[in-house]
Amino acid sequence: MSIKAYAYSRFSSDGQSDGDSIERQLATAEAYAAAHGLEIDTSYRDEGVSSFRGANRKDGALARFLRNVVTGVIPSDSYLIIEDFDRLSREPVTTALATFTALINAGITVVTTMDGSIYSRSTIDREWSKLIVGLARMAAAHVESEKKSERALRNWKVRRESGRVVDALTKPAWIDVVDGEFKVNDDKAPIMLRIFEEIAAGVGVNRVAQRLNEDGVEAWGVAYRENGKRAGQTRKWHGSYIQVILNGRAAIGEHQHHQYEAGSKKRIPIGEPIPGYFPPVVSLDLYHRAKTAFKARNVGGGRKSVSLVNLFGEAIKCADCGSRMRWGGHHDRARDGGNFAYYRCSSVVQRTGCDHPSKHRVIYLENAVLDLVTEIRLEGLADDAEAKAMVAEAQHQLQIAKDRASKIADLLIDLDTPVMRAKFSDAQAAIPVAEAAVQDAQSELALVRTRLAPSNQQTAIAELRAAYSKTRDIELRLKLAGAVKIVMDSIVIDRDGFASVSVMGGARVYRFEIAKRVTTFTLVSGQTVMEIGYTARGGENAYRASIAA
Repeated sequence: MSIKAYAYSRFSSDGQSDGDSIERQLATAEAYAAAHGLEIDTSYRDEGVSSFRGANRKDGALARFLRNVVTGVIPSDSYLIIEDFDRLSREPVTTALATFTALINAGITVVTTMDGSIYSRSTIDREWSKLIVGLARMAAAHVESEKKSERALRNWKVRRESGRVVDALTKPAWIDVVDGEFKVNDDKAPIMLRIFEEIAAGVGVNRVAQRLNEDGVEAWGVAYRENGKRAGQTRKWHGSYIQVILNGRAAIGEHQHHQYEAGSKKRIPIGEPIPGYFPPVVSLDLYHRAKTAFKARNVGGGRKSVSLVNLFGEAIKCADCGSRMRWGGHHDRARDGGNFAYYRCSSVVQRTGCDHPSKHRVIYLENAVLDLVTEIRLEGLADDAEAKAMVAEAQHQLQIAKDRASKIADLLIDLDTPVMRAKFSDAQAAIPVAEAAVQDAQSELALVRTRLAPSNQQTAIAELRAAYSKTRDIELRLKLAGAVKIVMDSIVIDRDGFASVSVMGGARVYRFEIAKRVTTFTLVSGQTVMEIGYTARGGENAYRASIAA
């Protein structure tokens, strides 16, 4: 029975796949096996896998080979044929040597076809100088890769700090590189706008992805692989990718550089986020409206019934304990308009301490809140989207300033130098500046909201409500939920059956009794006292307001 020889071949980058690297390595291995009467196995290949940080040893074909040696799948008298030590490892010498000696001690004979050297326990014991030569080549492989890595990082850092395009990997899928500059792709820009507008309207990320697929919109994003090789981009839109777009800030032009942590696949941020790095593809106010709607939305996955789309989501709370009010009952019965659902304190349901006794009818609360937010005058609501976005942006920059100061404080513990102390002082000084910017943005928002202006959002809610009442279409209800959450901030229900609705960022709070017909909304927080009474005129509902100082 002939002795088995295993050819291990590897190249580092996908760009090398078009060359003859693998073919050359296999040809020399097969020639050596034929010349020495060995039965060759060429299945152990790592294509596009680096050995600088041990990816091939940890997860690649080499890792599989090492496991098979340990478990006895590969006989102990087998050969491992490699072109040179740099194919096996480019890790530091101590790590590379440990991999090499593990093979030798398991009875494997290692052959390097570049010079025909043979390494085994017997040859090394007889000619220990061979090991010195091997160590030198292991060290050379690591030093070469380390220099390439340092040179690439240095060049990358210079280009990054100069604001130039670093490489195609730093850009999102909707950005192209044209003549060395980032440009928004004309075909993908409308898709990005559609994604953010639908999310801002209350549509969930999974439903957005589904609609894109149904409309035949070509997907982009995560690469897929076939037979171990990169074959192209994902064929379908997925909610997870929509969420990645939404959670990032590239859509408004900001970029955070990352690099891989040494010895792992973990990406860590380096430097500060860079505003204006990419051309923005959506406006700042649309971005923050989408973020707000996504955060507030509590529709949940897999719901089939249109009536199970919660208009208020996480915004509705128990006055006694602050827990979310939870749905119960049925929302599809035929009697009484088909609505027997109710809100009940989740802490009561879970028996965690609250004794809020009441159940509050969903349909009564929905009708009252929709009446409230469409019929009263909400000052400045049509104009406050940009101001709200500026507040959110200022708060984001404040968090960045705090995070930077915290990171430098950690470094200062280990590296207490005048330069580091100066950096820490600068970072601390930036925090009150960022806090002042937040206060200025909030003051501007308050000022905008004092101006009287008809509300486009209220008109949209009224139109969506009317259309939904006729068709009960789930898409309309989703949009209605998103629109309501832009106007309304929170609902607090007390044990006596009264709801307090906060609108305009808490600038006004209206209180009313939850009932089939709500007759009065009382402004309990604000600069005026306002009661809106319910009257009948011409068979239609109308509101009459009386205002007192």
